[in-house]
Amino acid sequence: MQNMSMQSLDTAAYIMTADIGLVSVFASDSERANGLPVDDLVARLPTDKKVPPQKLARCLRLLSAEHWWTEPSPGVFAPT
Repeated sequence: MQNMSMQSLDTAAYIMTADIGLVSVFASDSERANGLPVDDLVARLPTDKKVPPQKLARCLRLLSAEHWWTEPSPGVFAPT
């Protein structure tokens, strides 16, 4: 049962990042490789797609555990 609930969380986190267009906020290959702080990620989102930084960080940590994203340093995230 726990596996199914984790899969649901993974799916919800993935859908949220896709819906807000998170990958598109990275302006350069260097930013994609090194990552950006979560506050910068949120600041670059369009107004109608902004989410609380804490919520985004939790989702990205979950996706990092599944190797969709990386967290090269605390609070800094990069797509894989």
